[in-house]
Amino acid sequence: MNLEKLVLDYKNGSEESFDRIYKETLPLVKSAILNYITDREIVMDLIQDTYLTFLEKKDSYNAKCFTTCFWLRVFFGWDIIKLEG
Repeated sequence: MNLEKLVLDYKNGSEESFDRIYKETLPLVKSAILNYITDREIVMDLIQDTYLTFLEKKDSYNAKCFTTCFWLRVFFGWDIIKLEG
């Protein structure tokens, strides 16, 4: 998996690249969230929020730091209210 290339391709309009990014990172994202949250509904909401944020901010991602930026979004981009509720 070459996330840098997939991100560049996605930023250039390739929807297939997003599909691959999603499919290849979903198990890791889900696993990371499940380490902190056990409520399945909240987990699914956080996963959705993570990828929606990625979609909304795709132009701001630098392909060279995509992995770091993506994981920072996963770990720090969650809505605290959801975590407490």
